Amino acid sequence: GPLSSLLTIDAQRMGQGGVYLHNAWSAPLQILACILLLWDLLGPSVLAGLLVLIATVPANIAIARHQNRVSGSMMAAKDRRAGLVEAVLRGARAIKMVGWEPVVAGPIRDARARELALVWQDALLGIAQTFLFSGAPALVSLATFATFSGVMGRDLQASRAFAALAIFNVMAGPLIALPTTLSLAIESRTALRRLATFLAARPLPLLSAPPPPRPSAEINHPSPTVSLRLDSAGFRWPEAGKDLGKALDGGDDCGEGGAEILRGLSLEVRRGELVMVSGEVGSGKSALVLALLGEMVQTSGKTWLDGKLALTAQPPWLVDGTLRDNILFGSKFSRHRYAAAVAACAMVSDIRALAASTNATGTASVTAASAGASTTTVHQGSGAAFNGDEGDVRVGVGERGAGLSEGQRARTALARACYSDADICILDDPLSAVDPAVAVHLFHEAILGFMAGRTRILVTHQVQFARFCDRHFEMREGRLVDVTHAATLSPDEISIVSGCENKSFGFSKSAEESATSDVVGSKICDWCPVDEIEDVPDSSGAATSSDEQGRGQKRQERRSIGVVRKEVWAAYFGAAGPVILSAMVAMYLACQGLQGASDIWLSVWTTAAAEHIQQESSETSVVNITTGHTNGSANHDAGPTNNSYFLGVLAGLSLGGAASVAARSWAVGGVVVSAARTMHEGLLEGVLGTSLSFIEETPTGQLMNRFTSDMFVLDKDMRISVQIFFIFLLQLVYTSGLVIVVVPVLAPALAVLSMFYYAFQRAFRASSRDLRRLEASARSPVLAHFSEALSGLPTIRAFRQQERFISKAHKLADQFTRAHSACKAAEYWLAVRLELIGNISVIAVAAGTLMQAGDGSGPGRVGLCVTAAMQATAALQWSIRFFAMMEGNMVSVERLAEYASLPPEDSTVIRRAILPSGPSSAHFEKSCSPSPPPPSWPFRGELVLESVELRYGPERCPALRGVSFSTPGGERIGVVGRTGAGKSSLAAAVLRLRELWSGRVVLDGLNLRDLALADLRARLAVVPQEPLLLVGSVRFNLDPHGTVSDEALWAALDAAAASDLVRSLPGGLDAHLDPTAAVDQGLEKGKTAQFGKAHFGGAGMPDPSGPGVPSPGGMLSAGQRQLLCLARAIARGSRLVIMDEATACVDPATEARLEAAMRKAFRGATLLCIAHRLRTILACDRVLVMSDGMIVEDGAPVTLANTSSSVFNSMVTADPGIAAAFRDALNSSS
Repeated sequence: GPLSSLLTIDAQRMGQGGVYLHNAWSAPLQILACILLLWDLLGPSVLAGLLVLIATVPANIAIARHQNRVSGSMMAAKDRRAGLVEAVLRGARAIKMVGWEPVVAGPIRDARARELALVWQDALLGIAQTFLFSGAPALVSLATFATFSGVMGRDLQASRAFAALAIFNVMAGPLIALPTTLSLAIESRTALRRLATFLAARPLPLLSAPPPPRPSAEINHPSPTVSLRLDSAGFRWPEAGKDLGKALDGGDDCGEGGAEILRGLSLEVRRGELVMVSGEVGSGKSALVLALLGEMVQTSGKTWLDGKLALTAQPPWLVDGTLRDNILFGSKFSRHRYAAAVAACAMVSDIRALAASTNATGTASVTAASAGASTTTVHQGSGAAFNGDEGDVRVGVGERGAGLSEGQRARTALARACYSDADICILDDPLSAVDPAVAVHLFHEAILGFMAGRTRILVTHQVQFARFCDRHFEMREGRLVDVTHAATLSPDEISIVSGCENKSFGFSKSAEESATSDVVGSKICDWCPVDEIEDVPDSSGAATSSDEQGRGQKRQERRSIGVVRKEVWAAYFGAAGPVILSAMVAMYLACQGLQGASDIWLSVWTTAAAEHIQQESSETSVVNITTGHTNGSANHDAGPTNNSYFLGVLAGLSLGGAASVAARSWAVGGVVVSAARTMHEGLLEGVLGTSLSFIEETPTGQLMNRFTSDMFVLDKDMRISVQIFFIFLLQLVYTSGLVIVVVPVLAPALAVLSMFYYAFQRAFRASSRDLRRLEASARSPVLAHFSEALSGLPTIRAFRQQERFISKAHKLADQFTRAHSACKAAEYWLAVRLELIGNISVIAVAAGTLMQAGDGSGPGRVGLCVTAAMQATAALQWSIRFFAMMEGNMVSVERLAEYASLPPEDSTVIRRAILPSGPSSAHFEKSCSPSPPPPSWPFRGELVLESVELRYGPERCPALRGVSFSTPGGERIGVVGRTGAGKSSLAAAVLRLRELWSGRVVLDGLNLRDLALADLRARLAVVPQEPLLLVGSVRFNLDPHGTVSDEALWAALDAAAASDLVRSLPGGLDAHLDPTAAVDQGLEKGKTAQFGKAHFGGAGMPDPSGPGVPSPGGMLSAGQRQLLCLARAIARGSRLVIMDEATACVDPATEARLEAAMRKAFRGATLLCIAHRLRTILACDRVLVMSDGMIVEDGAPVTLANTSSSVFNSMVTADPGIAAAFRDALNSSS
């Protein structure tokens, strides 16, 4: 959010400021030169006009100061809105599962309303500046002419009047440029302050210092070296506000600030040790991981870390590229080592299946690959050894791993750590996202096997593996407690350990051996020879054509070609509304009419003055003849005409023109703000209302580009281009018509020059449009890469890949800069040619005037014609330039309209089309369900699936294959299976996250396809796999519609074991969760520390690409956030509850409490519980075992567990602890 604004808006403002700030010195020089010329023409009377200019200076200073404050506040408001939008986009899956699109749109609309209020304030200040600068020429000319004729008593001759008027028109150029320059200067200063605030933030030191040298006596004794040591270390979260304040002040003390989260940590880990860290939810395990990575502020003690790092983050972080890119992660490619790492992480069959799905004939391949292995085993294929190159370079994972299941993402991250040459591997709960059989495989083959010899810190809830670890620590309220004793394990866990020693855990050992022994010999962790290591370039960009065929297909940004369609222009001005648009047109006509009337009246005045002088000259000649005296020269300045009359009319017209300038500017500001409001609403509704697949397949940077950079163009740049273009357009029409009427001989010359103008502008516009589109498209990859890197900062820094990501950012920035430079070069190409034609036009006008000097035209008419002709050439030049600028800005409108016109996810939603050819609109009219459910639906929770087939794309293999089952109301159903078996796809089918390919889902007699999505999802309770917290209070997160009483909310929190957590927060239910407030304050006040790290995936915060919205909810662990989501589902009280891995991130003790709570809280409701942990299934009445998108077994859990030939039995017996629990359940039931 805020950091994206720094990249897109602030950096752009700085670049523009450097170009236009030259007007700051050139414009005053031009004004001074005009004043000197006017002094030569009109003498001391010019001082009156100068006083008018000087009188505007204090007002301009006051406006500039206020504009500076408004600009800072406006950018902070944009940051806040961008942060909210980015959080919503990252949590889109969870938001759509619970049907919260209207809920999350509310805070964004509120933020936009506050932002638009500041945009309007900025527009009003711009109106005041425009009035002072654009109205100044008229007021200056009025004051000067009034002094010359009224005070000095001299006749205003055409030679003086129109020469002075021409100079005033020249002066209007720099006076009009000054407010734009001043505005850009203020914005550049604001941008510079914000960028300096960020760049001056003191980075947290990464823990890379080796341990102190051993005494010489110890060197001679063989002993393991120390990899990691903590001596009474304490850590706190980075505070947004204090750390940077100290950095800017030159302070170095990090110890002050917030309270310690971790305290008194003492730990020494020797090289090659495996250390387990467990603990209850919220005990500080994730904070310990961040502290070891150097992502927290150390407040006390000492820390040493020696060696290269590898990290598996929670949640797993993947880059937008191929599967191989994510595993190599910048390392050189070794076929043998790569194959071994993939096999150790149980990914062979996944790679083969995913690679097959990229082909049009992939279904048979997937079926054949899966058929060779039992559904109860962690199969590595159909028996063939993995050769390290079986289509993984074609498997695109999508942004944040959108093309993979949660388990596949976790195993990919673990394979990355395995493949690396790291000395220290920090593993943050990599086993929670996989089923028990796969977890055992990963622990033994990857953690114990492939990583043998490395230092490993395993953070996990699965304490059954503690027996295999060298040491076991528990986190208790931020402290490490050594519990390295077998007595700490329960009898069931001890039985697991004892059963692990000589058991293959249901794995196909022959398949595993064939996958690994052939490639690395007898030891899986051996290094391959150096000559077998290949340099493999990053294929994230080079293999785009291949990636597009994979599951993680990245949606390429569409770029229009040709002219901007007239529908786009109509959409923009139509979005402003007919009333304000009509007012703008009327104000422009009135303003130009008054200014033209002033010029014509000045012509009448000077003509009258010339006739008066001629009459006086004739009378003087007669007198001289009568008296015999001769006066060699007539005094043309003596004897004033009726100047007061002419001056009064001119004053009225000039003041009316100045007032109309202000009214015109107000109308333009109203049009722009109104259109920007409507376009943003359309963009928001279009993105939130479209399908989940579009959001997941579109890079976040591409979406954020629309919400930030393109929207800023509508808020700010469009007002300037629209206002100035229409000024010069009407001026061109008026002056051209006047010249042709007064001096018809110039018409052919003007026609020829116009042809040159047309040819140049046509060539320029054709290039400029596409260059602006290319520039906008080139900006999206920069944003996408930037956003992706921010979300994975801990992983990038742990693997020391900063240089690689910075290098890629530089390449993308260079591509954008090339497009931007081409845009500027085209503008200068046009400017040179227009200046040349303009000078030729002036020569033609002067020649035409001389040719018609003797035809009896009055001096006033001739002077008016010459002045108008000069204005016409300037107006023609500037109207073309600003029309090209406005057309370039319309590219942003075109891009916004494209997303506002996205097809809606729900076919029952009717929208008005924002573009006539678009399929949708800027607004939802209503959600009209053909068969709206009764208010109390669902009544019983009777769920029926009939031959359901679901695909994630027309050319992709089915994720669900003919799934059929039914359940009476109130039944608790557990859904189990290997990762990627189709469990989450089953939930997606019920929630209609993807429309069914065939079949139907019926709930309490209603076909879910006939319901509006808003009606469907609002009636169900969902605990998503990615826990979702929104900006707002705890109460808002539990009950956003405010329909549940506080007593019911506390009861739900008690049932979800989260009441103590909420009571510990300041304010309880009213505790505010807001991830962006501190960031906004820091950017606005210049006192934010570490906000890039603290709020966007760095120090002190969980990865925001992961579940939910951090802070203070971001300070909560993933398990704590999941508890709040569970409480929300309990509070909803639906008859159908879907739990997608709801207990994956909680410790066993909390899980046991939740099992009891679920039995009580969801009594009478149908519960669809998707789980990897089989212990969770104990509380279910029925279990569905899934494999390859099909239900392979269906029955009571105890019955299936007691059937020796069942798949479920093999899963249970693979875990002796679970087997004992099922035996106890069987005995108690009998």
